[in-house]
Amino acid sequence: MKKIISVFAILFSFAFTSNSYSKTEIHWWYGNSGFLGDVIIEIANRFNDSQDEYMVIPTGKGSYEDNMAATIAAFRAGDQPHYSQVYDAGAAIMVAQVKNGVVIGFEEMAEKYGIEVDADNYIPGIKNFYADSDGKMVGVPFNSSTCLMYANMDILAEVGIEEVPRTYEDFEAIAQQIADAGYIPLLQSHSPWIWTENFFSRHNLLMTDGNNGYDAVPTKLFLLILLSS
Repeated sequence: MKKIISVFAILFSFAFTSNSYSKTEIHWWYGNSGFLGDVIIEIANRFNDSQDEYMVIPTGKGSYEDNMAATIAAFRAGDQPHYSQVYDAGAAIMVAQVKNGVVIGFEEMAEKYGIEVDADNYIPGIKNFYADSDGKMVGVPFNSSTCLMYANMDILAEVGIEEVPRTYEDFEAIAQQIADAGYIPLLQSHSPWIWTENFFSRHNLLMTDGNNGYDAVPTKLFLLILLSS
């Protein structure tokens, strides 16, 4: 039975075959379209042009959700890709499948084939998001999202602020000045991953008990405890 190796938005993976007369084909399914989809195709083409042993075949499956569903269906049919890009919400499912023998973890695969991997090259919060409860990377961080803050420097200058605040405490200190000048201090998206997951990840904090759900079904959300305190 083939297994998946994985790239989580991230990549996860299965085993491949080859023959002596042609390049080894490696099928990579992904869930990006538009510009990002074009970049993935470019990455594959550049790799293919760089050597004569392997041929990466990228296949877009629509959205992240569509690709996840297609990967699961393909595995059940015994025709899964070697690599599948899985978004953050699907990471827990893929990590769990390592124990079931469905997915080959990234570090496990690297050790098996003698590939040296320095996990410290990755930002801890991102690396750990796609790791198992022992901290071993199951997926390879790829195209991981980050949030950006835009500042209106004209308004900041108007209230006497010369630099963009770099911490929550810095922002809190000037927010009232901005409001008193007749402006709204902050406009933000309420997407949970931006202001909750990123905060906990950046500070290497657990979001739930049960070791973030790795060891047991979560019963407490630490965000609520933090807010209540």
